[in-house]
Amino acid sequence: MDLTVYQVVIFDLFHTLTSIETSAAPGRSSAEILGVDQKAWLDQQRHNADDMIRGREPDEDGVFRKMARAIKPDLADDVIREAIENRRRKFQHALEHPLLEAVETLARLKGSGKSLGLISNAFPMDIAGWGRSPLKPFFDTVIFSCDVGLAKPEPAIYELCLSSLRVRPAAALFVGDGGADELKGAREAGMTTVLVTRIRAMLWPDSLPGIRPDADHEITDLHELLDL
Repeated sequence: MDLTVYQVVIFDLFHTLTSIETSAAPGRSSAEILGVDQKAWLDQQRHNADDMIRGREPDEDGVFRKMARAIKPDLADDVIREAIENRRRKFQHALEHPLLEAVETLARLKGSGKSLGLISNAFPMDIAGWGRSPLKPFFDTVIFSCDVGLAKPEPAIYELCLSSLRVRPAAALFVGDGGADELKGAREAGMTTVLVTRIRAMLWPDSLPGIRPDADHEITDLHELLDL
């Protein structure tokens, strides 16, 4: 693939440019602090994720309390508050300490004249630290699902980003780890897709075979994007 034919490169955020699991973020997991089973906690997050990702739930702390007490009804307020504050700190740390190759790759792409976009499915509490992230200055357009009421892999969220960048889908490259069927959505929107496997291979290697069919290209880390 010749990268020069693409005017725009659009990135996923979490597990592509940064990750709480690999950023040495301080603090324990929410499940550990709450004293609940990790799988039960993940199930609660999945059950409530759509409203939070789309910004339909203004009281995030209230949803967090509801999820925690759905598993353990007698949880104390101060324990839940500690878990909420810890989650915010962990995501803030991850945004302020992105992958080193992410910063280097974005800088080189920007220096070569590319326009850069970002599309992320995110809870509002998880992007509270975006304003202090060293990633922010590189992007011409940033689309957070909780701000626009849309989510990957819906075509409309990609179309919104492309429209903001004033580029045709065929002239845009989408780069991500493949979560939330984002590569499938990007391809259906008309973009060329690149799967970045580094973080996903570390955390969820069994998920990769189901994602690869939606990738036009596959790389291990972001530095390889510059060699395509």
